[in-house]
Amino acid sequence: MDSAFEELKKKAHSLPLEPGVYLYSDKNGRVIYVGKARVLRNRVSQYFHPGNTHPKVRAMVAHARKLDYIVTASEYEALVLECSLIKQHQPCYNILLKDSSGRCFIRVDLTEPYPKFELANKIEPDKAEYFGPYFSRELAYSVIDSLKATFRLPVCSRVFPRDIGRERPCLHYQMKQCYGPCRKEASQETYLELMKNAAMILSGKTAELEATLRAEMEEAAEALAFEKAAELRDRIHALSILGRKQKVVTDSRGRLDACGLYIGELKSAVSVLSVNNGAITGQQITILSGAANDTLELYASFLAQYYAQSDDIPARILISTDFEDRGLLTDLLTKQRGKSVHIDIPQRGLNRQLLDMSEQNAKSEVLRTTNREDKTNRALAELASLIGFDEPPKRIEAYDISNNGDSAIVASMVVFVNGKPYKSAYRSYAIRGKKTQDDYYAMSEVIGRRFAKAMSSTMPDLVLIDGGLGQVTSAKTAMEAEGHSVPMFGMVKDDRHRTRALVDADGKEISLSATPICFSLITAIQDEAHRFALRLNHARTKNETLSSALDRIHGVGEIRRAALLKKFRSLRQISEATVAELAEVVPIGTAKAVFDYFHPKPRSVEAPKERI
Repeated sequence: MDSAFEELKKKAHSLPLEPGVYLYSDKNGRVIYVGKARVLRNRVSQYFHPGNTHPKVRAMVAHARKLDYIVTASEYEALVLECSLIKQHQPCYNILLKDSSGRCFIRVDLTEPYPKFELANKIEPDKAEYFGPYFSRELAYSVIDSLKATFRLPVCSRVFPRDIGRERPCLHYQMKQCYGPCRKEASQETYLELMKNAAMILSGKTAELEATLRAEMEEAAEALAFEKAAELRDRIHALSILGRKQKVVTDSRGRLDACGLYIGELKSAVSVLSVNNGAITGQQITILSGAANDTLELYASFLAQYYAQSDDIPARILISTDFEDRGLLTDLLTKQRGKSVHIDIPQRGLNRQLLDMSEQNAKSEVLRTTNREDKTNRALAELASLIGFDEPPKRIEAYDISNNGDSAIVASMVVFVNGKPYKSAYRSYAIRGKKTQDDYYAMSEVIGRRFAKAMSSTMPDLVLIDGGLGQVTSAKTAMEAEGHSVPMFGMVKDDRHRTRALVDADGKEISLSATPICFSLITAIQDEAHRFALRLNHARTKNETLSSALDRIHGVGEIRRAALLKKFRSLRQISEATVAELAEVVPIGTAKAVFDYFHPKPRSVEAPKERI
């Protein structure tokens, strides 16, 4: 891998200082990443910079074995070529946008004698009108059903004009849910009028249609055509109900998309809210992943791919934050649409509120799809990268020392397997070799005892020591004395007792500030080691307190003290026991001595002698 890395790095630094597209391929010749660059050499060489710590970039470079490039005349041509090559090769480290089977348009051809609602996957160059896009076929069918109910259009499978007069009207007509175009007396003009009304709703012209129908109703009432006026009144009422379902979120006319970006700890996402004449018609959320250096590059790549393969480019696209290729993308989409396209970043007003809604939806999806296991795996991968491991450490052991000055000196060993606490493997140690406080010695003794009994099946991949250079040096010396060599780091805290960095036995520090998720993992391990050590310390302190109290009683030695503690568990229960209960554990004489110790008799006070 090192030779391949150096070869790719050498080629990257020799690329031309011109715009173009670059392609990374794996050992099988499969293209795994396609990128665009304003200056090829400058852009591609960044992948091999020592400070590049993005996990996806490191993974992609690790799998790359070949680097190709194509020089273009301009950055605009590079953008077009990048979109084309991504679609062609489907590289695994790029954002891959699949054509969703649910994304569709509602098609209505008003030039037909009896037009009908149809679903279409894309806009065709015909005489029909297309409405949408709708990002769910279920949503599109729901809209169609609402329109049919509002305008009493047929819901049956009859074909017009073929089936007119063949059979009597169905139950929907009897229930006044359909105006009955299957009747011979029903006019074609009525059907066309209702379909045109429905098309106005799909176009977002609800208010305009309602005004037209209200004027017709008043005109019919003045002409004493009360039946027609009543029918128009019912249609207006149904229209008002339908209008309430179509919540207007902006005063913008025409089509616009709000592309909200959310950058999470592990994932990022873009939510595209499609709006037609102020009403939301659908939403599509895409989780971003890839080998880009930063999320903004992924954002730009998403927008380029998403609209490059779209048949319905809106006049306006609202975005959350600016990116380098916004001007290029605007030119590309304008050319593809045949009309001007504006990519804006609203700061206030209804459009800003719409974008906020889109961002919130993207955030909700990221939180919904990110689980604890994802976080743990990502943290272990970043930790491996920081400390130079080829693979994430599977078994991590962490050690901490706790004491009360020169008493109750104990040590804890906590174990994390695949980033999770493995409590059955926890161990506690009482420091034996020295009776005074000495953290360096205590850590050395614990590590020596641990690795003196180490077996290959329980050998850790990584050892973490609570402390700095001194503790790590002592611990590593003790481990090597037992014939073992496991990577070991100290967990260094700052002045506020928060984990700041890792340090090895050579004094090299690795900062954790640039990797928040790795910082969280190390902090959790350090806190668990400290918690377990503190628990051991409290138990040892309690036992020492009990022992010192019982040792002051005549007749209670080490064996009888242990027997009393085993039976009664605590000093308080011993003090509350009767002589008979104590005598079940120790001889009667010792039982009376223990009872008398905790129940001292008050001293008698002699009465003063009378004077004669």
